[in-house]
Amino acid sequence: MIYKEFIVKTGNSMEWENVVKHFSNTTDHIFPITLVALVNEKCIGTVSILENDLHIRELYKPWLASLNTKPEYRGRGVGQELVAKTISVVKELGYKEL
Repeated sequence: MIYKEFIVKTGNSMEWENVVKHFSNTTDHIFPITLVALVNEKCIGTVSILENDLHIRELYKPWLASLNTKPEYRGRGVGQELVAKTISVVKELGYKEL
């Protein structure tokens, strides 16, 4: 889902294997962190928390990135739940802003 939305559609040249490797190495306490929304054990949405998405402006961290829900689940609050959980995780890590 992430590969299709954020690599293929944007014309990025990152290989599928590199995307899988990157997201396979996420944790729950060190950036990048990726949260996944599940329904019946199937992914219906994701969001990532990066340390920073604009390296020339280090003060903007942590950074919410790559929020996406499957089209058939849009308008049902999945994105809102992912953002709320993202804020909760960031606060648990000691940050006051996102």
